[in-house]
Amino acid sequence: MTILHFRVVLLLLFCLSLIGCNRPDFYDSQGKPLDIAEYQGQWLLINYWAIWCTPCIKEIPELNKIDAQANVSVLGINFDNVGNLTELQQQVAQLNIKFPVFKQDPTAQLSWTRPEVLPTTLLINPKGKVVKKLVGPQTLESITQAIAVAQKSS
Repeated sequence: MTILHFRVVLLLLFCLSLIGCNRPDFYDSQGKPLDIAEYQGQWLLINYWAIWCTPCIKEIPELNKIDAQANVSVLGINFDNVGNLTELQQQVAQLNIKFPVFKQDPTAQLSWTRPEVLPTTLLINPKGKVVKKLVGPQTLESITQAIAVAQKSS
């Protein structure tokens, strides 16, 4: 093997190691791995909430209904990024959240902008693209309408 081939192999190994190292690992509020790729091919809502946010609390039952539908999934993000898994689980139980909640805020790893207002919900199309940022409490009706509008403009 020539020096050039050796350097190319080293560069390739280095690049492959970077790909592996930069792949973010996400976990839900139960500590189970959460793979966003599993949601590709369907509509996805990423909802930012907080235990102290009254509009967030109001919309949780609606988000639970939406998540129960076959064509839409909901993932939650605790805006306060509670680092303690037990505390996060207590908050999820207190609010009766039925959909998966990220253990840590994935905003930076997914190149999203962290919202400044709560609740905020990102609408992601089946191809994995954020197509709408919804601010304020959502309902089954408002989400259905937002999806219909997004489908027409695709």
